[in-house]
Amino acid sequence: MVKESEHEKIRELSLQLAIAKNRAETSEKQAATYKRQLHMIVGHIEEHNQSLSNKIQKVLNNVNELESKDGLRYSDNGCR
Repeated sequence: MVKESEHEKIRELSLQLAIAKNRAETSEKQAATYKRQLHMIVGHIEEHNQSLSNKIQKVLNNVNELESKDGLRYSDNGCR
Protein backbone atom coordinates (compact mmCIF):
# COMPACT_ATOMS: atom_id res chain seq x y z
CA MET A 1 0.00 0.00 0.00
CA VAL A 2 2.85 2.40 0.79
CA LYS A 3 4.49 1.80 -2.58
CA GLU A 4 1.23 2.47 -4.39
CA SER A 5 0.75 5.81 -2.64
CA GLU A 6 4.36 6.71 -3.42
CA HIS A 7 3.79 5.94 -7.10
CA GLU A 8 0.60 7.99 -7.02
CA LYS A 9 2.45 10.91 -5.43
CA ILE A 10 5.22 10.63 -8.06
CA ARG A 11 2.60 10.65 -10.84
CA GLU A 12 0.87 13.65 -9.30
CA LEU A 13 4.13 15.59 -8.93
CA SER A 14 5.21 14.62 -12.45
CA LEU A 15 1.91 15.91 -13.80
CA GLN A 16 2.28 19.17 -11.86
CA LEU A 17 5.82 19.53 -13.19
CA ALA A 18 4.66 18.97 -16.77
CA ILE A 19 1.89 21.54 -16.35
CA ALA A 20 4.31 24.07 -14.86
CA LYS A 21 6.80 23.46 -17.68
CA ASN A 22 4.06 23.92 -20.29
CA ARG A 23 2.97 27.19 -18.66
CA ALA A 24 6.56 28.43 -18.61
CA GLU A 25 7.02 27.60 -22.30
CA THR A 26 3.76 29.35 -23.13
CA SER A 27 4.82 32.41 -21.14
CA GLU A 28 8.18 32.49 -22.93
CA LYS A 29 6.46 32.32 -26.32
CA GLN A 30 4.07 35.12 -25.33
CA ALA A 31 6.96 37.23 -24.09
CA ALA A 32 8.82 36.72 -27.37
CA THR A 33 5.69 37.68 -29.33
CA TYR A 34 5.19 40.81 -27.22
CA LYS A 35 8.85 41.73 -27.66
CA ARG A 36 8.60 41.44 -31.47
CA GLN A 37 5.42 43.53 -31.48
CA LEU A 38 7.00 46.15 -29.25
CA HIS A 39 10.04 46.38 -31.54
CA MET A 40 7.72 46.86 -34.51
CA ILE A 41 5.80 49.60 -32.72
CA VAL A 42 8.99 51.38 -31.68
CA GLY A 43 10.22 51.15 -35.28
CA HIS A 44 7.00 52.73 -36.54
CA ILE A 45 7.26 55.48 -33.93
CA GLU A 46 10.86 56.21 -34.94
CA GLU A 47 9.84 56.38 -38.61
CA HIS A 48 6.98 58.73 -37.75
CA ASN A 49 9.27 60.92 -35.65
CA GLN A 50 11.72 61.14 -38.54
CA SER A 51 8.92 62.05 -40.92
CA LEU A 52 7.69 64.77 -38.57
CA SER A 53 11.23 66.09 -38.13
CA ASN A 54 11.62 66.32 -41.91
CA LYS A 55 8.31 68.17 -42.26
CA ILE A 56 9.22 70.58 -39.48
CA GLN A 57 12.59 71.24 -41.11
CA LYS A 58 10.86 72.01 -44.42
CA VAL A 59 8.50 74.42 -42.66
CA LEU A 60 11.43 76.14 -40.95
CA ASN A 61 13.27 76.41 -44.24
CA ASN A 62 10.19 77.92 -45.88
CA VAL A 63 9.73 80.40 -43.02
CA ASN A 64 13.40 81.41 -43.22
CA GLU A 65 13.12 81.80 -46.99
CA LEU A 66 9.99 83.93 -46.66
CA GLU A 67 11.59 86.08 -43.96
CA SER A 68 14.64 86.52 -46.15
CA LYS A 69 12.53 87.54 -49.16
CA ASP A 70 10.41 89.78 -46.98
CA GLY A 71 13.53 91.43 -45.59
CA LEU A 72 14.83 92.04 -49.09
CA ARG A 73 11.51 93.55 -50.13
CA TYR A 74 11.56 96.01 -47.24
CA SER A 75 15.20 96.93 -47.78
CA ASP A 76 14.55 97.54 -51.49
CA ASN A 77 11.75 99.94 -50.58
CA GLY A 78 13.80 101.62 -47.90
CA CYS A 79 11.27 100.64 -45.25
CA ARG A 80 13.63 98.83 -42.92
